[in-house]
Amino acid sequence: MIIDICAALITGGALVTAARIGQSTGTIGPATAAVLVLAGVPSVGLFPGTALTVLAGPRREVPR
Repeated sequence: MIIDICAALITGGALVTAARIGQSTGTIGPATAAVLVLAGVPSVGLFPGTALTVLAGPRREVPR
């Protein structure tokens, strides 16, 4: 259930896919899959916004 909720946050994410495959093959348990997906949430939600803010930088006036 936690993976389904996080999958809505990270649609088509590689971590969600890896967690699903790991669970279906029995390689990882549900708790590990949930932690794997939740670890990816900041990289999808937080880091791109921060990067855009940093790349925008301070506004400068352009001489005419």
